[in-house]
Amino acid sequence: MLWRLQVNCMRYCSFVHSHHNADDADFFSELRDTNPALNPVIDRLQADHRRVADDLEAVETAANRLTDHDGREARQAVVAALQALRENLLAHLEFEELNLEVTVRRVRELA
Repeated sequence: MLWRLQVNCMRYCSFVHSHHNADDADFFSELRDTNPALNPVIDRLQADHRRVADDLEAVETAANRLTDHDGREARQAVVAALQALRENLLAHLEFEELNLEVTVRRVRELA
């Protein structure tokens, strides 16, 4: 069970890191060009990406510590890290969806 948590956690964390890096490197510049009024929104999304990256690192660290210390404290650290990630990631996704949907549709139409 512990091994599955670590493997799945690392896979998920890696996916989110990759997705956010792609957004930051390519997608956001395209959105800025398409709709410059989104610049404050994109600035916030990039700040969210940094916060979520910190949360992902905390989850990874806590999951890795379970190997050496499988006690109550180590498990609580994983739960706390996952809860922080959930809170920040869901808020980020909601903000992103509410603020980018119209422009993303416009970008798709232009492609």
